[in-house]
Amino acid sequence: MKIVSVVGGLGSQMMAFGLYLALKKAFPNDQVILDFSGYSKYGRADHNGAELHRLFGIEEQSAPSWVSYVMHGKSIVAKILRVLLPLFGILSIHRANHSAYNYDPGVFVERPRVAYDQCWTSWKYFESVEHELRRALRFPLLSDSTNAQIATSMKGQQSVAIHVRRGDYLQSPVLGGLVGRGYYEDAIHLIRTKINNPVFYIFSDDIEWCRNNLVHLLDQEPMFIDWNHASLSYIDMQLMSHCRHHIIPNSSFSWWGAYLAKHKEQIVIAPRLWVNPKSGLQMNDMNLPDWLIIDNSNASLEI
Repeated sequence: MKIVSVVGGLGSQMMAFGLYLALKKAFPNDQVILDFSGYSKYGRADHNGAELHRLFGIEEQSAPSWVSYVMHGKSIVAKILRVLLPLFGILSIHRANHSAYNYDPGVFVERPRVAYDQCWTSWKYFESVEHELRRALRFPLLSDSTNAQIATSMKGQQSVAIHVRRGDYLQSPVLGGLVGRGYYEDAIHLIRTKINNPVFYIFSDDIEWCRNNLVHLLDQEPMFIDWNHASLSYIDMQLMSHCRHHIIPNSSFSWWGAYLAKHKEQIVIAPRLWVNPKSGLQMNDMNLPDWLIIDNSNASLEI
């Protein structure tokens, strides 16, 4: 039995699903469970909650009750069991921090009962099932005219999606302070050397900051995408996937927008560092080999 625990926002959930598909292919004779019990039983409220079924029709499964309790329970007993059960070979819990959130080939080592908890922050986990993954992650048709018209325009232009993630990142010692004005200035300059007549679309949870800090870097007024909120926020990712090129921060949300696009001659610009090195984590395996990387190791929080 292999259990992939789904946690976090939409981008993280999609990463978990990718690992789930890869495990099913690697271990065809094992039961593999895509476990959403952390949302339904233990009150997780990450972003918009579990979204894979609503958006992609992906089945929401639950691990056996005792496994869910061990993985997600907050009581002292659950915490003790998380330590003891692996020692007796009853349940092995594979966590990402064992490998600093880098790709860990140990994920695919055969073990009788294992739960995977937040260990899928790399495209390498689902490289073997890329085609199946892309087929499964097809967004619903855009039903409103505004988003549909913009998607059509993006396909006919040298469209560039710029994602600016602020909000919760500003106070995060792990994720914050790595991508600011300097990064976007370098990225915009770089993409201008690669394509002619770029048309910029800006996606952000802080449009006002973007107006004050990015507009002067562009030759023309960009299109600000600022109306897809709450349960409709996934549409921003969907629109990003219609763009030909991408400038992304250290965010799995726009990572998926770029990954799912795959336009011919696509250019993706991404930061080298995805997490603050002082946190002890690394996440060195997020960027795909053909992406253009900007060194943001000297970044500081630019608010």
